[in-house]
Amino acid sequence: MNRHQLACILVIVLLLSCQHKESSDSNEGKDSLQKGLKKGEITTGIFEFVEYEDGGDDNLLYAKKGNTDYDFLAGNVDCGDILRGDTCEIQWKRDTVRLAGDDDYPQLKNVLVSIKKIQNGNLSKFIKAYNRDLKYHWGDDQDAYSEDFFNKLYTVAQYYIANSNNQSIKARVKNKEEIEYSIEEQTRDNRVYEVLGIGYTFENHFTLMQWVYFDVENHKIYEYDLPNDKLVKFD
Repeated sequence: MNRHQLACILVIVLLLSCQHKESSDSNEGKDSLQKGLKKGEITTGIFEFVEYEDGGDDNLLYAKKGNTDYDFLAGNVDCGDILRGDTCEIQWKRDTVRLAGDDDYPQLKNVLVSIKKIQNGNLSKFIKAYNRDLKYHWGDDQDAYSEDFFNKLYTVAQYYIANSNNQSIKARVKNKEEIEYSIEEQTRDNRVYEVLGIGYTFENHFTLMQWVYFDVENHKIYEYDLPNDKLVKFD
């Protein structure tokens, strides 16, 4: 290969590199415009808080507005005492970040700037009004669960009880009677769920009031419809 051929190859490589960069920048700008935000611009919105997750490489905050789910890179922003179902004011910006474990590929993400609770949801109200701890028990398969994961499931159980239309559950909450739940893992339609059996014990006999399925991956809660053998989205 002579010098002239080598120079031509280098020129082609440089041109392709520039085109790729321009295409990436264009896609990033398009994505930002589609979201109605300019990159780096801070905006404010009202959301319903779902969950804060700090167990992975990147801290994440999940919220929703109506039927639309949102996720934010939370960084070190303190969520304080905000609970699932609380109404909160979120400030965020669209920015290019490098995620842990995937830092070779910058991604345009919602980055949390601040969060403030502005109204208690049913869970916060339930905790104050019921003023009792829930009991729970689990099988051998759950012995390896961490304390943080048990706390996550505890919040799911509280949230379901606080918002449930099950008349037996509502009666026990109203009378401040003891409520407990079992924990087990089940696979249904090729998806893994944590299943909570909400009930109570009377004279050493556990009475089930409702099966609740929690999809850990997408943070969704489902009621089990026994007569139709199907899951019904709860929130």
